[in-house]
Amino acid sequence: RSAEPVVREVIEHAQYRLGICDFERGRLAESSKALEDFLVRFPESSLAASAEFFAGESAFRGQRWDVAARHFARLSEQFPSDPAVDTAYLRLGDAMASLQRWTESERAYTDYLARFGEREQWFAALFGVGWSRENQKKYDEAIEAYEKVVARHEGQTAARAQFQIGECRFAQRRFDEAVRELLKVDILYAYPEWKAAALFEAGRCLEELKRSDNL
Repeated sequence: RSAEPVVREVIEHAQYRLGICDFERGRLAESSKALEDFLVRFPESSLAASAEFFAGESAFRGQRWDVAARHFARLSEQFPSDPAVDTAYLRLGDAMASLQRWTESERAYTDYLARFGEREQWFAALFGVGWSRENQKKYDEAIEAYEKVVARHEGQTAARAQFQIGECRFAQRRFDEAVRELLKVDILYAYPEWKAAALFEAGRCLEELKRSDNL
């Protein structure tokens, strides 16, 4: 081998390791810059998929949602067989939700479920579908997703999903149904944050019902 390819390979690996070391040390801005420079300089590298993921993760943890979304989208499109693609879809959905780009957020979570629906984070993706639909005011479709989380999952995400069912009914001004759904959070789950929020929201529903009765 000539010296030039060897030197280029050494620089390639050094640039990648620099980005990863910065990531591991919590130097997110430095990590993101090093890995983005790496991707510009070595787009055909065997390390490109990993660099895309960690560049996205650095940006995500630094709340640079648009940058994170770009990296995760590129990873899922260009490296569909990479082991990190399932996480990339979830992160893409989360980043798009943080940007309030709800249609794109829903699509990312739906893509995750289509490819990885049997994996352990299925409930996070399904909740994300519901949350994206709720923010598009597609309340019945959101409830459909939330109910699947409640039916199949046990944990805080299920409590949150049950709470959001009540919130969707509240938004639809179906206050009787909202009260019933919200009280289920208090009865069925042991998460103080969501129990307290549900009781507060149920009280708001009862106030609305009293106003309706006085009309």
